[in-house]
Amino acid sequence: MKVYLDIDGVISDFSAGLTKIYPEFINHDQTSYDLPSYVDLDTIYNDKTFWMFLPVQDRPTVEINGLVSHRPFEKYITEFWLHINKFPKIPVYHVKSSHEKAELLINLKCDLYVDDKVSTFYECNSSGIRTLLYNQPWNRNVKTDMRINKLKELEKWLQS
Repeated sequence: MKVYLDIDGVISDFSAGLTKIYPEFINHDQTSYDLPSYVDLDTIYNDKTFWMFLPVQDRPTVEINGLVSHRPFEKYITEFWLHINKFPKIPVYHVKSSHEKAELLINLKCDLYVDDKVSTFYECNSSGIRTLLYNQPWNRNVKTDMRINKLKELEKWLQS
């Protein structure tokens, strides 16, 4: 079975990284996926050290075939992050949108995908890709049985 994961909000803790740069982010309403106006995404996207030193949020306990993420920079930065955090060497794919994620996952013949973003969850599932929603404050309003709290739960999903 081919399993792919999103990165930010699943294996890396993007919110914790933002709090290091913007201490006031700790008071941000985390139930919204939208970032506050004081967060300058262009600056963050161009800050290699931000991405290289994000904290690890979770680790898979099953074999993963690759990582598919919306990151607008060179993938060597993600590969470096994976290396310094002792993740196994696996393919990394960067895309520009939820739609591109779905297309890529179809081409990769993905059997199971995990993402924290609601629109990606819906887009991938409606494209025929069995997708699990990784529980985060910004997606708790979504009612679904296709939700996991930790990647360890993938073991159960792979047996069903």
